[in-house]
Amino acid sequence: MNRRWKLFILIGFWGIGSTYVLTLMSSLHYMPQKKDSLTMSSSESKQLEAHHFLSLNCACSKKLLNHLISRKAQDNTQETIHLIGKNSDLENQLLSKGYFVDTLVSEEEAVKKFNLTILPQLLVVKENRILYQGGYGLDQQHSSVYEDIKIIKNAHQLIVTKEYPIFGCANGQLKKKLLDPLGLKYAESRNP
Repeated sequence: MNRRWKLFILIGFWGIGSTYVLTLMSSLHYMPQKKDSLTMSSSESKQLEAHHFLSLNCACSKKLLNHLISRKAQDNTQETIHLIGKNSDLENQLLSKGYFVDTLVSEEEAVKKFNLTILPQLLVVKENRILYQGGYGLDQQHSSVYEDIKIIKNAHQLIVTKEYPIFGCANGQLKKKLLDPLGLKYAESRNP
């Protein structure tokens, strides 16, 4: 076999391998993920509660944070941002828009406290009754339309909103190993 064919075959294998790795890494953000039921402590509040679960290590969450900052917390709703990671400036911005902020030190704290394995995720509760748990819209593309305001308004009227799929990032070591056994997307160095 001449040298030219060996080079052609080598480049072909490299192209196929690279395409596989890139597809695997990017597809995790655009495929809906199976959610686990979140666990919340009981609340005595009679007010509608909207819980946003986000991480500073997730590009999808960062995009959603920008959306939440561009609006304010909804009237007659206690909106809490459960944020994995610390960013005082961001927390102050959220507080100034009327949100409550619950800072979680690590992904594993979020797993233990809420059983949170996929994010971003929205949970709407009233008087300990879950009215909605799921994603924020039909897709997670750059032109995504977030439906969180519609979901919250429907919950106030006790209208059931069809659950949107959750697109985004794995949270916690167990979920990351399950989705990415080769450690291509969720490398150890990226964990908080």
